[in-house]
Amino acid sequence: MLNGNNLSSLTSNTFNATPNLMLLSMSHNNLEHIEDGTFKPTRALEDLQLATNVSFNKLTKLMVPTEIFLLDASHNRIRDITPYYSSSLTILNLSHNNLIDTAWLLNFPSMRNLDLSYNELEEISARFLRNSRNLVKLNLKHNRLLKLDLYSKFRNLRVLDVSHNDLVYVNNQVGAFESLQQLYLDHNSIVTVNIASNHSLQNLTMSHNDWDCKELLKYSFLMEKLNDVDQYCREGYQFQRKLCCKETVYPYLDQLNEQIKLTIIAEKVQRADGRCSANGTLASIQNLTSFAEHIEARRRYFQTSLSSLQQHGIRDPEQQEQLLKDLRTEIDKYIWDYGVSKQGLVEANVNLDKVFSALNERYQFHKNEAKESVLELKKQQDAVETLNNTIIRLKSDRK
Repeated sequence: MLNGNNLSSLTSNTFNATPNLMLLSMSHNNLEHIEDGTFKPTRALEDLQLATNVSFNKLTKLMVPTEIFLLDASHNRIRDITPYYSSSLTILNLSHNNLIDTAWLLNFPSMRNLDLSYNELEEISARFLRNSRNLVKLNLKHNRLLKLDLYSKFRNLRVLDVSHNDLVYVNNQVGAFESLQQLYLDHNSIVTVNIASNHSLQNLTMSHNDWDCKELLKYSFLMEKLNDVDQYCREGYQFQRKLCCKETVYPYLDQLNEQIKLTIIAEKVQRADGRCSANGTLASIQNLTSFAEHIEARRRYFQTSLSSLQQHGIRDPEQQEQLLKDLRTEIDKYIWDYGVSKQGLVEANVNLDKVFSALNERYQFHKNEAKESVLELKKQQDAVETLNNTIIRLKSDRK
């Protein structure tokens, strides 16, 4: 167990002295990089399963070791996957990251359990899943999926979760869902589905969508599997077969118009609340100024404390170590809170400077934005004043 040790990187010789390693957990560290080949010295990998957990770290890139069976890299900031081929990886958890594509999936033909929930995926393409014929469970909930492109047959797929996305249409192309036992479609914008009768389906969710009432009448075989219901319907919708639906002539066009209307309403509300006004921006700048002063004071405190400890030290080594640990922990908190990329193998004050620089850039950006808003407001006020003077002059001329 290497949990919570402030580790920032793992090199290829990290585990040279542990040839019999079977299970490794490295959660809640500050890992930013893991070199390929890091786990090669562990001879047990050939015969035993190695569960490598690097969740709750700060990884932005992931180089998947070629030897492991199970990898949990959830709750990081991973955006890029280095596509090295691995026939060993069977279970992969990349939930709660920043992934935007899945091309790297071609390199993992043995995958059976894949969790990509809570990412930024807009599309899942069958061409990247064509080597994943062994998939049993695929979790894609809480992404930004606009389409579900699964034209291949996944005969082993038992669980598919695409809930909480932006899907409008689901098509069972070439029987992609014919072996499914659990299918989660709730909390999307689905108007219609085209899914063939599936006798193996046991659990189905379809609530919180934009169903077309005429289409719902066709889904009697699906209703028997339904395991959730809408509790209430929005204005313009009605209950039918435990779900809310809307009677429309052109369902997709109506949905598009509805989205446009909601966007316009949201913009009006923001303007009414003053969120687009110069005065609101000025108030935000005043808060930012106070915050920047606070951060600057903390930065000076940290740098002074760290420099004093590193240059002069104190007599009690344990006390020195504890103070250093406390300071680094607080710096790490700022790094995590403000999304600053941490630099490994450097003194703590270097990362502190990075935090301060990032916050200062943010402050300057909002400050300039506020100045521009004030200038624009002044122009509008001058234009209004000119117009009022013109009206007064015209009224005077008429007399």
